[in-house]
Amino acid sequence: MKNLPTRTGIAIRLSAVLLLSGVLAGGLGCGSGNSGTGAITTKSVTGNWATPFSVPGSKTTLALTQLGTGVVGTGTYTIEAGRSGTISVTGTLAGSNFTATLIYDYGTTVTYTGTLPDANDITGTIHSSATGDYALNFVKQ
Repeated sequence: MKNLPTRTGIAIRLSAVLLLSGVLAGGLGCGSGNSGTGAITTKSVTGNWATPFSVPGSKTTLALTQLGTGVVGTGTYTIEAGRSGTISVTGTLAGSNFTATLIYDYGTTVTYTGTLPDANDITGTIHSSATGDYALNFVKQ
């Protein structure tokens, strides 16, 4: 004869499942992380990004991968009536704040600081000792 579960056994198992579900759901809601303190973040820069059309013949693209708060990637640039080439990217994302070092294939290194106002935009500034500061925004592709 089979052992049939008792009502008490079923109630205990159901209570355990509900408790575990509540703990997991509560944990997933914690740490929206927009304080910039290194807390868990729901924003991500992983993906392909490009500068919106502004100057014909000029464009910058980035292919970024985020692991935790660290970001790495590569990119390309094209300057109107000028050179084109590749970029190496290393950076961090803390909450909505994105900071990166961009190293161009011809040796120039610049710092980029930006914010993610939403999941599809990075709004920021290039800081360069050679050319000064200038706005550079990206849109997710």
